[in-house]
Amino acid sequence: MCRVLGLGEALRRFEIALLDTESPSRVLEVGCGTGELLRSLARRFPRAALTGIDPDPEALRLAGNKLRRDGIEARLVPGRAESLPFAAASFDLVVSSLMLHHLRAATKVQALRECRRVLEPGGTFLLVDFGPPRSWPARILLWPLRFPIFEEQADNLRGRLPAMLAEAGFSEESPT
Repeated sequence: MCRVLGLGEALRRFEIALLDTESPSRVLEVGCGTGELLRSLARRFPRAALTGIDPDPEALRLAGNKLRRDGIEARLVPGRAESLPFAAASFDLVVSSLMLHHLRAATKVQALRECRRVLEPGGTFLLVDFGPPRSWPARILLWPLRFPIFEEQADNLRGRLPAMLAEAGFSEESPT
């Protein structure tokens, strides 16, 4: 959708700008897709060990091709957000961009718990996804997504992500 609207590069610049963290040494992108954000993370943190996980083997293949073409080393792992195959406290930066809204509510909470589990104490978690629409045109356009047939998106549109983050163990005192 971002590519169709021409927002992909602008979104990645926004995400990278949000990361005011010192240079992380171990970075995980949950739901890395075709590797676009991993490429941006590699430019922002050239010394970091990058890992991306995604359930789609074709997306991982495309990501691997792009990253190799750009001379970027990254470990690409097939897997799902709700059962990350990494040890606890394995990463000092975990990012997830426009992935969470694809999951059902219970799976969202489990995926967030897994992100918290693999994040080292004091690490940074960056979640970028959509929430409740704020403008009238967006409210009208997105209104149908609040119905049960769009369960995955309804959580986001109804503003449930902060409560899900809290349920997963994220708080003001924990990594943000």
